[in-house]
Amino acid sequence: MKGRASCPRLPRRPHRPHTLIGQTPPAVD
Repeated sequence: MKGRASCPRLPRRPHRPHTLIGQTPPAVD
């Protein structure tokens, strides 16, 4: 999915759904 990354800041990390950002642990950041 190159060029289709939703998180250009973290291209190497598993992109987390922005919708579940509240349910995502801070460790994922």
